[in-house]
Amino acid sequence: MMKLLNIKTSYNIGKSAENQACEYLVKQAYKIVAKNYKTKLGEIDILAEKNNTLVAVEVKYRGDEENLPYVIMPKQMARIQNSLLLFIQNNE
Repeated sequence: MMKLLNIKTSYNIGKSAENQACEYLVKQAYKIVAKNYKTKLGEIDILAEKNNTLVAVEVKYRGDEENLPYVIMPKQMARIQNSLLLFIQNNE
């Protein structure tokens, strides 16, 4: 029972972090194009646009900032890039 509670709590923390990221982006004059965009290659947490530039945002919540540069590994980055290319192809 405890594991289910932890999973649900982690999920809620993640969703809250995504919502905060969206709020921040909107305050920076970005338009939120999509949230949790799923493809066969992976998922992009947030797609936002500003000045004709499309941005893929991966949201990660961490208690400390020390290891943030290492949170997204190359394999995950490639999945995000490929998912972004699919989004662009499907929305031209």
